[in-house]
Amino acid sequence: MTETERIVALGSNSVSDKDREELCQFLTKPGSKAKLRETQIDSLVRICRNQGGLIAAGVGHGKFLISALAPTICFSKRSLLLVPSSLVEQTRIELERWRKEFRILSEESLFVMSYSSLSTASGRFVLRDYKPDLIVADECHKIRRKESSRTR
Repeated sequence: MTETERIVALGSNSVSDKDREELCQFLTKPGSKAKLRETQIDSLVRICRNQGGLIAAGVGHGKFLISALAPTICFSKRSLLLVPSSLVEQTRIELERWRKEFRILSEESLFVMSYSSLSTASGRFVLRDYKPDLIVADECHKIRRKESSRTR
């Protein structure tokens, strides 16, 4: 089976209103007024059902919260969140901001690292030493070339 055939075989994975509501309750902290968008919830349900995923969403569709909450919905203990180097500090700030509203893993359980750091000799040891059980690749087009050092 080719990769395309495998993806097509996954089907549409429609998400029921009940699934959406249960997930929202699970991810939102008590007393929070914050709400996830339907597209965010649907993406997280699909990630959970398929044990991973590629989320192609436009600007302003809430990809950051999907990336931040994917480790929670996957019951990860040690996640690595890869982002472009220009976004590392902003990502850490946003994670702290959204931890007040949603069940986002702690700093110890969700390690933020840039793609360029991963490409260095010392950065490659992060995978060996930290041993993430989940890798979330934000802006994943940064790892599109199989022969690049960050992808190997």
